Amino acid sequence: MRRRPRAADNGDDWLLTYADVITLLLAFFVMLLTITDVNEGKMEALKEALSENITKGEVNTPLKDIETMVENAFALKGASEFTEVEINQDGISIELNNVLMYPSGQATLSGNALDIIESLGRSIQPYIKDHYEIWIEGHTDDIPIHTEKFDSNWELSSIRAINIVQALLAQGIDANQLVAVGFADSRPKKTDLVLTQQEQRNMNRRVVIHIKRVY
Repeated sequence: MRRRPRAADNGDDWLLTYADVITLLLAFFVMLLTITDVNEGKMEALKEALSENITKGEVNTPLKDIETMVENAFALKGASEFTEVEINQDGISIELNNVLMYPSGQATLSGNALDIIESLGRSIQPYIKDHYEIWIEGHTDDIPIHTEKFDSNWELSSIRAINIVQALLAQGIDANQLVAVGFADSRPKKTDLVLTQQEQRNMNRRVVIHIKRVY
């Protein structure tokens, strides 16, 4: 009795199922977007999520373009080693060490720092219209301050953030997109490294600029 030949196994069949599921999800999200209030920030976030899941790699988006512009601006000014730039779920975070920004106990931007912030403002200004906000956070260490200019670290961190806002305003950034916040020493930077007290204080003296998508 002759046996019926078995069908050959195709190890790539799951790819067809996966592609069908992704296509259906994409169609579903497109349908949702067409019946709701479309926001460019939402569109960008959706594009990033879908593209990364489909391609399993980096994809060019407006947010990625901004990150590249920021990194290039810092590199041209020789400030890369004093800065950290990363994309997160809210937008882009830019951390600047106070060694680069201000003399100790002062809130006036150093000459080099002002040049760097102005370059940053010129670089991102064309890219952040309409659907982005810029939050500037000032952070200090835990050493109390009480001078003629600053009664506390709250005042010092706030004025430092405000001075960066003013520098960005001078480069054409819309005032409605800017927010200045001073946190003093209330939000120390978290790390897994074993640091001395002085190293921790040096790390916590910083300014953080958040370029946030507005949904």
